[in-house]
Order: sequence, then C-alpha cells, then structure tokens
Amino acid sequence: MLDLAAALHSEAKFLAASGVYMIQVDEPILSTGAMDIETAREALKIIFRDIETPSCIHTCGRLDTIASEWTRLPVDVIDFEYSVSPDNLSDISRHDLRNKKIGCGCVKSSDPEVESVKEIEKRIRSCVEVFGEENILIDPDCGLRMHTPEVAFAKLANMCEAARNVRAEL
Repeated sequence: MLDLAAALHSEAKFLAASGVYMIQVDEPILSTGAMDIETAREALKIIFRDIETPSCIHTCGRLDTIASEWTRLPVDVIDFEYSVSPDNLSDISRHDLRNKKIGCGCVKSSDPEVESVKEIEKRIRSCVEVFGEENILIDPDCGLRMHTPEVAFAKLANMCEAARNVRAEL
C-alpha cells in the first residue's frame, strides 16, 4: 500500500501542477475492515506530501465502525455514501471534523433508477442541517460508470437542479 502511495504521489503532484481544483482518492475498502486505517493514514500523508491542492478521500459503504478514525484522516474533504447508507450521516456527525469539508453523496450510484429532484433535495437538506451549508459538497454516492450515459446524465442533471433549488432556499 505504501509503495502504491509513493507512485500516486507523483500523479498527485502532476495533477496539482496542472491546476485541478481538488485531488480525490477513491478508497472502496476501508469500511470493510480489510485495510488498517493507520496504513491508510500513512498512505494519504505520502500521496499528498507537499501538495497545496485540496485533498479528498471517498470511502464506500457504512462507516459506523471506522467513523472516529476516518474523520481524522489527513485530508481536507471527507466524502461518503449517504443515499445508500443514510446512517453514515449520523455516524459522522458525532465526531469532531476538524474543519473538514464534507462530500455528501446524494445520488445512488448503485441503482439505475433516476431519483427525483425532490428526493435529492431532501437528502441535501439533511446534510445541510447536520453540517451547515458552508461545509458540504454535493456529489453522487460514487462513480456512475456502470450506467448508460443517458442515466448518468439524468442523475447528474437532477442532482444539479436539486442543489440549485436548495441553494436558492438558503
């Protein structure tokens, strides 16, 4: 894992030099217990060493067993599934987030059904209520690569409309 992190550090430096807004590590197994969170912490330190670009980690699945450690990982943004794992919201909110921004997954990436704008608005409002509008980023639970381009576009279009609507209310 640490060797992979060293290789990813070069990629992260390239991305930062290219001017990207944020660099996200998509980590699918921390919630399963298959990887030690201390190793993940060290890997993230290596990946983002001497990089000023905001850093993010996305972790799939339920976070109840790792929430206290996960919220202390050395990144600027912690991003989680909320649509499929709504309990993550309360699991994370119980911990000191140390001024981190929160990425709230509000569109199911595992379901081809396109959620309504109203349904997504409800999820966004819940995240705003818990973390504050200034602290959240809105995104899908995970990538939409398993969907047709039409379904992925419709999900993202509804997500963007819902975010605009909630922003207008605030």
